[in-house]
Amino acid sequence: MMRGTDRWRRTGGPAGAALGVMVLLTVLALRASPLPGVDVLRDLPYTSSTTLDVYAPTRGHGRPVLVLLHGCCGAKEDLSQLAWEAAADGAVVYNATWLNMLSGGHFPTAYQQAACAVRFARATAARYGGAAGRVTLLGWSDGAMLAAVVANAGDDFSADCLAHGHSALPDAVIGVGGFYGWPVEPGGGVDARYVTPRTVRFFGGSPGRAPAAWAAGNPYTQLGRNHRVGVALIVDATDPLLDDNRRFLAALHAAGYRATLTVVAGGNPLTLISPRTDQGRATLQEALRVARGG
Repeated sequence: MMRGTDRWRRTGGPAGAALGVMVLLTVLALRASPLPGVDVLRDLPYTSSTTLDVYAPTRGHGRPVLVLLHGCCGAKEDLSQLAWEAAADGAVVYNATWLNMLSGGHFPTAYQQAACAVRFARATAARYGGAAGRVTLLGWSDGAMLAAVVANAGDDFSADCLAHGHSALPDAVIGVGGFYGWPVEPGGGVDARYVTPRTVRFFGGSPGRAPAAWAAGNPYTQLGRNHRVGVALIVDATDPLLDDNRRFLAALHAAGYRATLTVVAGGNPLTLISPRTDQGRATLQEALRVARGG
């Protein structure tokens, strides 16, 4: 939401922003290539309308499990190279599609899909060599906002999921170049800079008309509900959202969470998810550390 809005302002409107992001992500995707020792199962349905890809090491069991959520205006293919590399390094990776803002996504459907991806991973991890008891949720850009909500309130979002009987609460959560919502103001108000035509559509109305949705979809509102989850935030040093990451980290610590912030120099939001770059390798290493319980 905020990531997309900021990028639109810099590129002169939604059409230019969407085109620019699509071109850059296409370049990254073209560089992606299969890696030895990894099996890929594509487009597995996990809700009635969305699919995910599973990247699994060809050998071994009890592997850490990573669930990936793309950004507000893209698709699971944006994170395919990160998924390949993480699996090659020993993780079982679920790279999930969720209905984003440009595809007509809205509250609560997007959050239900993110929660279901975790639930589906727990239900199926063993068949791919993964450890169902150690699931880490990684969200990039606005996917990080969904991940931060699901980390605390995932079990609140249970509709339309092809996996049942498993918790949607991850054991750890990682935000990469993420936006984490808005601090709760007195009386539950929302700072006007976050109220845009896109966010109003996404939440089904303004904060005054749809206060429950704006509250439930805001990571700050959900803090304190799942202290056992570990949190790792990763952001580029030049990202306009660096201060937002620092503010959310402070809120996490104040609420009693184990949380870290890694600031990566010399990149941008796209290089952070490309493990062929120094910045992307830093993201990969941190994600694997967290997924392994480090």
